[in-house]
Amino acid sequence: MMQNWAYEEQIGALPSSYGTQKIPTLLGADGSLASYNNDHPVGELASVDKALGTGFYNTANGLTYVIGGTAPNQTITSVTAAGQYATFMTSYGAPALMKGTYAYPTPVNATGLPYLVCTTCHNQHVMNIYAASTNSPIAATATGTYATYFFVNGPYNINDVAVHPLSANTTTQFCRQCHFGESNEANGGTLPTSF
Repeated sequence: MMQNWAYEEQIGALPSSYGTQKIPTLLGADGSLASYNNDHPVGELASVDKALGTGFYNTANGLTYVIGGTAPNQTITSVTAAGQYATFMTSYGAPALMKGTYAYPTPVNATGLPYLVCTTCHNQHVMNIYAASTNSPIAATATGTYATYFFVNGPYNINDVAVHPLSANTTTQFCRQCHFGESNEANGGTLPTSF
């Protein structure tokens, strides 16, 4: 499915009139290596410290991970949010980056840092509902179910098209977990999330 042609074509389920043109899958189609290690946002080079940047991968105002074990069997033992990132978590949470069943940016790369894989941002088992738990709460303490789309691992409601002058919608908030520099909190503001 992630080979730059759709599974339906690989198994011969498309009509012969379709021809030989491959259906793009958006990843692995950059014409370079037959690998995802150089594609955004996954691979060993897409470590969490690079995703957040040095300004927000720290103990003062970002996220930090404690890594346990010895290479190559290292695992994340805890995740801590502080400062501006903790404020963001109070509003939205960090379902893709915090400890949870599908919510670990694992494994750990050769430099001892967690990196992003497909299941960091996507739960391949559930397409339209995100279930927040005590391990991965939304808005700091909220549990329960939230609308999501595209197997996204967190609240991500594309049907929320209303203008929210005093809050942020979930589609932008989900992406701001990693692209934190574009969040309201990283820029000195605080806005609640519209779920």
